[in-house]
Amino acid sequence: MCFEAYFQESVSERREEQYRVRRCKVFFYPEDDTIQVVEPRISNTGMPQGTIIRRHRIAKPEPESHLFYTIDDFNVGKNFTAYGKTFRLVACDPFTANFLRKMGFRLGEPEPIPDDPYSVHRKAFNESIQPLRPYERMDKLRQFLDHDRHVLRFFCFWDDTESMYGDPREMILQYYLADDTIDIREVIPANSGRDGVPCFLRRQKLPRTLAPVPIPGTVTDRTLLNVFGHPQRGGRYILDSLKVSAIGISSAIQRVDCNS
Repeated sequence: MCFEAYFQESVSERREEQYRVRRCKVFFYPEDDTIQVVEPRISNTGMPQGTIIRRHRIAKPEPESHLFYTIDDFNVGKNFTAYGKTFRLVACDPFTANFLRKMGFRLGEPEPIPDDPYSVHRKAFNESIQPLRPYERMDKLRQFLDHDRHVLRFFCFWDDTESMYGDPREMILQYYLADDTIDIREVIPANSGRDGVPCFLRRQKLPRTLAPVPIPGTVTDRTLLNVFGHPQRGGRYILDSLKVSAIGISSAIQRVDCNS
């Protein structure tokens, strides 16, 4: 038999609270009249939790200390006292309710469990430190576990013909689904006279737009001159933006193909 219960415990070590309402489950075993009390574990309570009273027979308080608790003492709406704690039985599971009805007991009405002041304060505090996000928060760990080692590869070229001695340069753009990062590597043909360093853009999150570089001497919102502008202004490229027919990484880089 399983009952939902709670008991009130005084707190003298903290000035912020005077008592706590602790929820627990009371198990009664009709075969031997043993009782067990278990408190579900809740994080950041600062109190020991788990098994409060191990399974054994429990004597009633004075003046009936010579008697033990039996099934007649357990019903919804009754109090159960053990080791200085008074447990209030407020509800039970369907099996217990059906068992008590078959035994001829009239089942009591379920009662609400009063709010714990500390839990209410803790919940309000945790909500106050959360950032206000107008969008759904993305699960980075789930994204990494689902798309680790998944890479999209696009073949493109950089049209550098407008510069002196410039020519079209073949590139390979790779998009990493695990963390939404992008890198660009140059395909250097043999005997081209260029340095043999294929990394054109290191792996990083690529901003959609870049703010213009402020002229030295202008009023900025930073103490030091920021030659890169505000980071991440305008967002970054993500998977939904990488469509074969519509992408604008730069007006000078054009995509010509992608692998499947």
